[in-house]
Amino acid sequence: MNENLRRIAPGVLFAGVIVFVLGLVVLVSTMIWGTGRGPVPTEWMLLGGVVLMLVAAVLNPDPVRRLFGVRSVRAGSNALVVSLAFIGILGLVNYLGTQKQFNWRQDFTSNKQFTLSPQTLQVLESLKKPVKAYVFTGLDPTTGQEQPYNKKEILDRLNEYALRSPNFSYEQADPYGAQGAVLADQFEMRLPYSVIMTAGGKHQETSGTGESDFTGAILKVTTDVTRTVYFLAGHKERDPNDASVAGYSSLRAALERENYTVSNFSFLVTDTVPFSATVLVMAGPATALGDAEAAALDAYVRSGGRLMLLIDPQKPNPAPALLAAWGVELRNDEVLDQQFVQGANPLYPLVVRYPNHAITKKFTGLPSVIPMVRSLKRSETYTGTATIESVIQSSPQSWGETNLDFQASPPQFDNGKDTMGPLDLGLAIESSGADLAPGAKKSRIVVFGTSEFASNRMLQANQFVNGDLFLNAVSWLAEEEALISIRPSLSDTRQITINDQQWWLVLVSLVCLMPGLVALAGFSIWWRRR
Repeated sequence: MNENLRRIAPGVLFAGVIVFVLGLVVLVSTMIWGTGRGPVPTEWMLLGGVVLMLVAAVLNPDPVRRLFGVRSVRAGSNALVVSLAFIGILGLVNYLGTQKQFNWRQDFTSNKQFTLSPQTLQVLESLKKPVKAYVFTGLDPTTGQEQPYNKKEILDRLNEYALRSPNFSYEQADPYGAQGAVLADQFEMRLPYSVIMTAGGKHQETSGTGESDFTGAILKVTTDVTRTVYFLAGHKERDPNDASVAGYSSLRAALERENYTVSNFSFLVTDTVPFSATVLVMAGPATALGDAEAAALDAYVRSGGRLMLLIDPQKPNPAPALLAAWGVELRNDEVLDQQFVQGANPLYPLVVRYPNHAITKKFTGLPSVIPMVRSLKRSETYTGTATIESVIQSSPQSWGETNLDFQASPPQFDNGKDTMGPLDLGLAIESSGADLAPGAKKSRIVVFGTSEFASNRMLQANQFVNGDLFLNAVSWLAEEEALISIRPSLSDTRQITINDQQWWLVLVSLVCLMPGLVALAGFSIWWRRR
């Protein structure tokens, strides 16, 4: 090797070390403080430093040869080669995992938060036309940081969608780039970093990044029919605009995610049910309907209307004639079940019995809580031709308590007065052709013995399928079978709370104790081999 080249080798090596260390500093600074990338990409700085050090080794290879002649260096080199091979294998496996032809997935989280819900899979499988998502991401010009902060999570989720349906695709767009700006104007984007679903000339912007947000947006751009769920008012019913624990605002949001329009309706305003009503809900009325209201409701149902009744115990039957005409009776009782939620009482039955009905056919093994509920029964005197099926039942350990003054007399099963379980807590009724007027569609009714199970209070618990029970009943009434499923669960946030003493213990263990043990082991080995 030319002697002149040997002389410049130390300088090249020093420059390589400096460049590499600067690259590491920028990388760590970006990771910890988010200070952004400099004028030279970090990866180029790291690569340039390595290249300069290799060039120095080529210019003057003698020190390298002497170094690898030492036994400890040879052993360390072997360990380095094995480590690099292991990292390479992991990288290869990770690369294969991103390829469509290797779409095997395994979610090890307890609540399967990275697994698409059955409803999303059902929606993707039923896509008849192409759906494309535009993900607006990029560097914020004011902070220099990548936005949105959960970009990787968004792209991973959309990639799962694309793997499940050939009709779904997605594309990234920079809102500050020329093409992204054109798309933002075209879609009239309101937020700087959104996801916009498009299909057949329709588009839907969503600021949420959860699975339910994406699936709801897909439903909105692929559905051409406006569906409206009306909630009857005027009898102290539950209100979909009420955000208190007893209200139905969570249910309203869930319905709107599934592309339903939600509105209130009162017979005080008009004496007929709106023509646009896809489903009419009467949730927990405290008083009975007047004669004219009952007649209007009966006419609506008989003309192919879809009605959901949620009637609480110890409340009057709001429409006795209508229910009798369709073969349904309300028992004047309240269900107590020895199979109840931990920390609650027998008035909060934990339900896992779902007869084979479309509304609950996918609930096998999933619990729901049906609190403060009265039992229902098929009328023994009914002679009509409508189909009456059970949707949900209490356990065999339950009974319908008829002595409702629990303070005066502790509840206990009275043979001859109370009814032993399992008891029907929800019934679905569908008319047959014989009940229909010429040209009319089939009537459908769903009756539950409580309205509490769908309140904001009960929908706070993600581990129960109460929300799915209500939404599936609406979907069955609206004949939207594609939506009858298990919906995405909300992400689970887990926190750990430690006091100052525990925090210092963790800090000392990680910063001092564990590195110290490693150093002590290394010193011990060196001492024996010296």
